[in-house]
Amino acid sequence: MKIAIIAITKGGCQLGSRLAAKIKAEADLFTPERFKDEIKGDANIFDGNLKALVANIFPNYSGFVFIMAAGIVVRMIAALIKDKRVDPAVVVMDEKGDYAISLLSGHLGGANELSRRCALAVGAIPVITTATDVNSKPSIDMISKELNLAVENYKAIKIINAAIVNNERIGIVDRYGLLKKYFSGEDEDYVRYYSSITYAVNVNASAYVFLTNRDNALFKKAGNILFLRPKNLVVGIGCNRNTKASEIEKVYFKALKENNLSPLSVRNIATIDVKKDEKGLNNFIKKHRFDVAYYTKDELNTIEPPSGESENTLKNVGAKGVCEPAAMLSSGARSLLVKKQKIGNVTIAVAEAPFTS
Repeated sequence: MKIAIIAITKGGCQLGSRLAAKIKAEADLFTPERFKDEIKGDANIFDGNLKALVANIFPNYSGFVFIMAAGIVVRMIAALIKDKRVDPAVVVMDEKGDYAISLLSGHLGGANELSRRCALAVGAIPVITTATDVNSKPSIDMISKELNLAVENYKAIKIINAAIVNNERIGIVDRYGLLKKYFSGEDEDYVRYYSSITYAVNVNASAYVFLTNRDNALFKKAGNILFLRPKNLVVGIGCNRNTKASEIEKVYFKALKENNLSPLSVRNIATIDVKKDEKGLNNFIKKHRFDVAYYTKDELNTIEPPSGESENTLKNVGAKGVCEPAAMLSSGARSLLVKKQKIGNVTIAVAEAPFTS
């Protein structure tokens, strides 16, 4: 986490200097010109225009520690914050270093943890007000972050966490067995695990959490259902020369939708190395910021394509197949969730990689 520490008083600058020394390379200290002599070590000197400084650097840091009154901070950042999924962690400290208050983005942004780090560094008391933390309960947003799960129907997080805090019944479908470790003791009394989504929704519960890469449009719009998506699908793609990105994109989403697979679970694309200079494929990959695994023809030929060899592919690039063996090599799977589909100028296949977190 890249952290900005901002102080505006003499005592605050002294505390900021101590804090920056403890956090070391991760933190940049910002102080006014008139208090630069209070600093031990490096600091960024600003002209005293605090509002302009914060507006300028707000996008550049994932965490902020303001050593000043909380009211000043609230008014100053109000116009800058957007959404808890992207807002930085914000912690406020008093200049004596008695308290470190988690003010914004406590869970996903990491402000709760940052407040604890600041408190430990200077002997302060961390002040955390999120209900799950206060009640020593697990929070579903922190769980998803720790397990590197994509969140679908993000608004449902509030409902899930409220159910956890209030000890209300929660129905869970977890294909990977990853969630159980977060619920123990009293927490286990209100959590119920089910083998399928269809079964779970027929059981009365206040909220539901489904950890799966399978899509189910019937339940996606329900406000009390949260889908957590593991990143474990590998999509193998082959295409003819000069195939447009729009055609590849259309085939990609069509294949996932028809096979009830969530795009949020796609870990990476896999293909043959001769496609590294394929403009349409590259534009598609760049647009969606995919990671890509490239394989040589010899590597692809170590896998027998489940749908059989392709004479055209063998003739053109020297491989028995592209999309199927590429997906299987990248995922480590011995079989496919979706065998080769040829749609227009594109071939596509999907494999599932093991997922732990």
